[in-house]
Amino acid sequence: MDKIRWRLNSLLCGLRNMEILAKLELLEIDDSEWRVKYSSGMRSNINYGDDNYSCIVDFKREGEVKQGETVECEICFLTHEPHIGKLAEGMKFKLFAGNVTFASGVIQYVSE
Repeated sequence: MDKIRWRLNSLLCGLRNMEILAKLELLEIDDSEWRVKYSSGMRSNINYGDDNYSCIVDFKREGEVKQGETVECEICFLTHEPHIGKLAEGMKFKLFAGNVTFASGVIQYVSE
């Protein structure tokens, strides 16, 4: 089931109207309850500026990405309209779930 979801989410990224490439650092989470696996096509919450959104993270590789790794990825939104003109190269963002920030990143490229 996870492989099917990964392929569907990656396909959604392929249908995007806006390309957002970023460098992402997965933070070390010191919490025994944190058991999240990071794989391409995962959904996450993203914060940039003063706003929070839902996104898909496409690592462009199969397999799991580990805490502490820095990787290049593509950020995809289900609809791109709210993000037009708000994202720029060099902009910082955070990925989070609930009250846990598990990654920080910098946008490297945005097409609109």
